[in-house]
Amino acid sequence: MPDTEAVQFEKDKVCYAQNCETFRSLNELMWQVPLIAITVTGGLWFGVGTISNLGRISKTAILFLTWMVNWGLIAVLYRVRYIMGEYIVMRAFGFMLFMSGLLSLIGAIMSVCGVRI
Repeated sequence: MPDTEAVQFEKDKVCYAQNCETFRSLNELMWQVPLIAITVTGGLWFGVGTISNLGRISKTAILFLTWMVNWGLIAVLYRVRYIMGEYIVMRAFGFMLFMSGLLSLIGAIMSVCGVRI
């Protein structure tokens, strides 16, 4: 029968390596969420600002979509943070993503009110 301490050490070693790989994967996802938010928000804002033949309702719908996407990404970000928090305590990009969503909502409201973008 093998030594129980050696078996426990090997088991702990494998668990540690697997936890490190999981954390690296979550960290990669954590850094991709803000990039996705920037790309989507910037692209949709650019589209609303440069396409002149869009109606007010279309602009509002696009900006509202941007707002919903940002809130969805905030939920994803907080979920990833929660899972990573099981490994370590950390802070991330929640505030910046919140501000991006807030500005999209303000843009949608301004579009409804007839303020030219």
